[in-house]
Amino acid sequence: MLGQTISQYEIVDKVGEGGMGVVYRARDTLLHRFVAIKALNVDRAADVSRKRRFLQEARAASALNHPGIVTIHQIVAHEGLDYIVMELVEGRPLAELIPETGMPFEKVVEIGTQMAEAMAAAHRADIVHRDLKPQNVMVADSGRVKILDFGVAKLNPRAGGGNDLPTITGSITQAGVAIGTLSYMSPEQALGEPVDGRSDIFSLGSVLYHMLTGKPPFRGAHAAALLHELHYGDPEKIRDLRGEIPEALEAMVERALLKAPGERYPRMEDLASDLGSLRPPPETSSSGILPVKTPSRRPGRRWIGIAVGVGLLLVTVLFLTRSSGRDARALLPAAAAESREGDAFTLYQRGQRLLERYDKESHLRGAVEALQQAVALDPEFAAAHALLAKALWARYHAENKDRLWLDRAASHGRRALELDEHLAVAHTSLALVKIELGDPQEALGLLESARMLDPMSFEVPLVEGKAHQAAGDLAEAEAAFRRAVELGAGHREPHDYLGSVLVQQGRAKEAEEAFRRAIEVAPDCYISHRNLAGVYQLQGSYDAAASALQRSLEIRPTWSGYSNLGTLHFSLGRYEEAVRAYEKALELGANDYRVWGNLADAYRWTPGNRSRATTALRRALQLLHEKMSDAPEEPTLKSRRALFLAKVGDCPQALAEIGALEPLPAADAALQVRGVQVYELCGQRPKALKALEGALRAGSPEEEIRRDPELTQLRRDVEYHLLVARVSNEDP
Repeated sequence: MLGQTISQYEIVDKVGEGGMGVVYRARDTLLHRFVAIKALNVDRAADVSRKRRFLQEARAASALNHPGIVTIHQIVAHEGLDYIVMELVEGRPLAELIPETGMPFEKVVEIGTQMAEAMAAAHRADIVHRDLKPQNVMVADSGRVKILDFGVAKLNPRAGGGNDLPTITGSITQAGVAIGTLSYMSPEQALGEPVDGRSDIFSLGSVLYHMLTGKPPFRGAHAAALLHELHYGDPEKIRDLRGEIPEALEAMVERALLKAPGERYPRMEDLASDLGSLRPPPETSSSGILPVKTPSRRPGRRWIGIAVGVGLLLVTVLFLTRSSGRDARALLPAAAAESREGDAFTLYQRGQRLLERYDKESHLRGAVEALQQAVALDPEFAAAHALLAKALWARYHAENKDRLWLDRAASHGRRALELDEHLAVAHTSLALVKIELGDPQEALGLLESARMLDPMSFEVPLVEGKAHQAAGDLAEAEAAFRRAVELGAGHREPHDYLGSVLVQQGRAKEAEEAFRRAIEVAPDCYISHRNLAGVYQLQGSYDAAASALQRSLEIRPTWSGYSNLGTLHFSLGRYEEAVRAYEKALELGANDYRVWGNLADAYRWTPGNRSRATTALRRALQLLHEKMSDAPEEPTLKSRRALFLAKVGDCPQALAEIGALEPLPAADAALQVRGVQVYELCGQRPKALKALEGALRAGSPEEEIRRDPELTQLRRDVEYHLLVARVSNEDP
């Protein structure tokens, strides 16, 4: 195989070989990157069940998008054989890193937390791995964990199709029948019973035990003995094998390894949260971890979140815990404030300070870690739960929009409100999550309570504006943001959010002024520079947009910055440069339907990339569908789905989607423009012209239409020019 070329992939060397297949390192000659290619062993290629498992691995992993799960790029057929092209992970299998005496506690916590967070994402997609073991976990040189080998995963139809792979049947020594590895397998899986995510929890508990002690929890001289131990034996106490161990960590592993599924953690998120609480705060040395209380056994409610679009610009803001200038201790129940002056309150204060500049990556991560420690040390600390909810909400936006962050934010927001319903920040925290969950009306109810509790807080109208914006009430959103500007003198966020709603209404000049004020307040914040670049681009000031974007990327290279750079290149007709910028955004962790949709547009106008455009559009539709699961009627999301459907050629459905929004909201210029695009792509020229008139009257610059290559034929219509002239000559 070495030196051969499969599709655009040149085989460089062999990385490893297992029972199922061989993995090669290959160079992608089109994208100039290295990838891993997995090939089914030739002697197994004719085995139908082996081939089905091989292809199932790609299907299961490709249904997921999480930094802790290996990324599947595509399946390539070559000379009658199938090859899985995937992300190349530079590192070593976890199995090679576990010494006979066990790993340090802090490494077990870090690796275990990453595994639990990745598997929580898989479970939310209805995928059960069924073969978690140290051999299937790669630890990259950076310390990042990647879970591999979904070849025996159990998929629900909603996750991309069911499967009928067998579990253990007949003789337990029957070759090729057992699904999973017995040493790490749950008792119910070993018996061939139906399994769910709790089976993976048991397997992860086995891996944690192995990392801590240097050996699996259940062992036997042969399969029958091992199966007996799995069902009837109890593993040796971890502390008996290695001495002192944090009580909380031992309790987590023991709970994960309980025989009955109903007695284990109910969800992988709960195990991830408990493990994450043991991570040391930034100032703690790597030689140990802080003492924590035994984790709660109380099951939490599962929350599924969606992101609500706010027009062209992505404005990520965090509402800090400042309450009319009062000391933070005033946010605690008075009778308990003094008792919380110890480590928990110190960590809370540290998290609060770090969140004042959450736009800096190290600050946001440090804040999350400090606040997690605070609530672990004092589970009744309402203000710490509330601030942690906001920090996790911010991390959801700042990174790759992994729903795990949003689920955890929801849990802490609810907990804060349960602990103290008189705490304004508890109401605003939960309101933020409700907005993301597609329920702005419930958020507004929470904010009414927050306003009564703290009428002078600028955070309340700030979140209120976001709720109105999500509901499509742009006038109310603008009024709320202007109140936040008045109350929050000296804060950047109200100006940035005000600019976002002005852009959405087509008032680019006013938005530019708002973003400039934000930069005056925080000159070294990448967010405001990125937003200013977007509004420059809307006005056709491309050189100014490029300069502002460069400044944003100099301060912090983010996926959103590179996405905006791709849009700038696209507007200027530099489609190959746009492709590279969007691909860079994906490399940095973008998990946003807009990035995939924009990449698809760039592919469409780059020679030889039509098939990639279709693949990217379908990925955009998949991500958008996930976001719409809780808010299927949200106008911005519906109009975007209509546009994606039109671009993949499904005009009947696209027209039904956009038609359901008629009449298009007069104040929403961005939505009107999408109406122009949908109707024109689907051959509805009169309706496209009507939507164009609405967009121009709403303030959308004609430049945006003039730069869109999809609308070339529309611009050749004499009616287009007559309409533009008529609207531009009317009195403002």
